[in-house]
Amino acid sequence: MNYLIDTDVLIDWLRGRKIVVRFFQGTKGVLYYSSITRKELLAGCNKTSEKERILNLLRTMRIVRVDPVIALKASEFLNKYPTPYINQIL
Repeated sequence: MNYLIDTDVLIDWLRGRKIVVRFFQGTKGVLYYSSITRKELLAGCNKTSEKERILNLLRTMRIVRVDPVIALKASEFLNKYPTPYINQIL
């Protein structure tokens, strides 16, 4: 199975949140992240070492460029599964 990983999940991974780290270790599919996630992660880092750590993580995944169709589907998904529900899954 392939996964589109959101910014919050990648931040949790970078912080070493155990449940997220276990997920990444057990994943056999392809991991994707969006161009928006890349921007959000890199905008929040101030240190060169932190930036390199983020870039190294992103190099292990594939990027998805957000176009109008993807943006619409994402908004539909977020309306169907509000953030508190998604946080319960993790």
